[in-house]
Amino acid sequence: MYKITLPVLMGLESVLGKELEHLGFAAEAVHKDNALVTVDVAQDRASLSKAIALCNIGLRTAERVQLQIESFRAESFDELFDRVRQMDWSRWIPKKAAFVVKGYNRKSKLYANSAIQSTIKKGIVLSLQRAWGLNEDSSLEEDSSYLQLQISYAILNDQVHLAIDTTGTGLHKRSYRLQAGLAPIKETLAYGILDLSHYNPFSGELLYDPCCGSGTFLIEAAMEMANILPGTKRSFSGENWPFLDKTAFDEIRAEALAEEDPDSIGEVLLAGSDINARNIKVARENARRAGVEKLIDFSMRDLFELDSKRIQKTYQAEKILFVANPPYGERMAEPEDVRRINQALGRLAFYPDGHFTKPGTRLSVITMADFEEDTGRKADKRRKLYNGMLKTTLYQYFREKYIDKEKA
Repeated sequence: MYKITLPVLMGLESVLGKELEHLGFAAEAVHKDNALVTVDVAQDRASLSKAIALCNIGLRTAERVQLQIESFRAESFDELFDRVRQMDWSRWIPKKAAFVVKGYNRKSKLYANSAIQSTIKKGIVLSLQRAWGLNEDSSLEEDSSYLQLQISYAILNDQVHLAIDTTGTGLHKRSYRLQAGLAPIKETLAYGILDLSHYNPFSGELLYDPCCGSGTFLIEAAMEMANILPGTKRSFSGENWPFLDKTAFDEIRAEALAEEDPDSIGEVLLAGSDINARNIKVARENARRAGVEKLIDFSMRDLFELDSKRIQKTYQAEKILFVANPPYGERMAEPEDVRRINQALGRLAFYPDGHFTKPGTRLSVITMADFEEDTGRKADKRRKLYNGMLKTTLYQYFREKYIDKEKA
């Protein structure tokens, strides 16, 4: 079996696992670990090409799609060099292809990524020289205009995993976001938060982002609603790699494009607001580029003046999910400003008495701040997530106040 490795943001492993099963991968072939999900694929070129193309084009939370080619234990640089040199790299790297080595190590005796990269690169070069009948003093011809490959490594507890990247630019780059607000949320994380919030685009629940910025939450939701896969409008490095069949990418992209159906959506159940006029302009342009501008209602509004009842009345929605990535950290100079924003978000969702949300109301907020302390309300669920390099918490509130409408 071949093994496809899928780096994912910490905390979204279960979401990615569900995505893979939805795309047709067998549950027993999917394996989840910290910040990494792997998939076993039949060892033939056609099956592998189709699987890699499907993962690149169809997955919404994966960061990259890599083909694992070797795994071994190494506790010294000599061991690492010998094992890499002994591999037949000519099977993976064609003549004239340029290649770089990138990766990370954790809890291992090997240290200093620059030294690890150099050791792996040197071992690969010697392997290719041997395979191509070159002496060790000769230089390999590397032409990045012909082909650029990335050799990825992960060294965890002295176990070395080597893979070839098939993605190129990270999968969070959907191609619709040319502009973004200050400290935007990654597209992969935005979709993951929607899934963790149990958002269902066809449940009749309004999704509202009161700090919408460049519109990422709403655009990701709209793309799922319209059955638009995230990778249909971009290219991938694996398409140019001779080891894979490029037609697999062409076929899956064509099938996905044929299934897109943004015009069949009736009522608009996606809305967002922001106090910054430029942000609203950018959000609308991003939505247009994604092909979902008709599905989202963006408006310039002040968070401190929003009222949940008016929002529900405007969109004729009995249920509403507020989702927000409010300003925090370097985006706000004063902690008191962050606290006031968090309290305003709380007022949108919380019932005045007790620790409940308003009837029909849910709230998901990702922030570095202590949202519970700022609002005085303990979350129904908390999750640790990373927004880029920032360690954040997703605070979820969904335990609503029950009101007997017949007696009210």
